[in-house]
Amino acid sequence: MIAQRLGRRTGEFAIRNFGGALLGVMLAVMVTIGEDPQADIFDLIDAGMEHLESGLPL
Repeated sequence: MIAQRLGRRTGEFAIRNFGGALLGVMLAVMVTIGEDPQADIFDLIDAGMEHLESGLPL
């Protein structure tokens, strides 16, 4: 879907890498929710996407 919207091939490394980064954010969110069921899932998703956007500083 991402590749189609951008007019690129689905097999391109950059497209796969981007998809993997999004899945990584969602995995981290799910693990956090598992550890802290009271956490706000939408706040965690926003924080994860902001972290990606900023270049993943540690």
